[in-house]
Amino acid sequence: MIQGLQVTLSATELQQLCTQRAEHHRERAAFYKNQHDTLRAAIPSAQYTGADPKGALKRQYSDHLTAAQELDFIASHLDMDERYQIDRQDMQRLGICRENHLYHEDSIPF
Repeated sequence: MIQGLQVTLSATELQQLCTQRAEHHRERAAFYKNQHDTLRAAIPSAQYTGADPKGALKRQYSDHLTAAQELDFIASHLDMDERYQIDRQDMQRLGICRENHLYHEDSIPF
């Protein structure tokens, strides 16, 4: 018996979702690296009080690269003869749905 809301996917579907989401994370990592490099060039040795924008960009870059590597690993180690059940947390991780706090004002249609 399955408890809670879960969705069943073929290994091929799950592999495709993992690969697509990994690519998304690589793109986001590249964006944050570019932002960091631009900021570093504009303000090479600024003193920060209370916030470190360069450090925050480095963390975002690292977090996205780690997520991409993890999803690539999962995609390459699936048993292709199996079906996989995913829950809401898995769907969020795969980018099927988003956590509420990730929505930006401009994505709300009213």
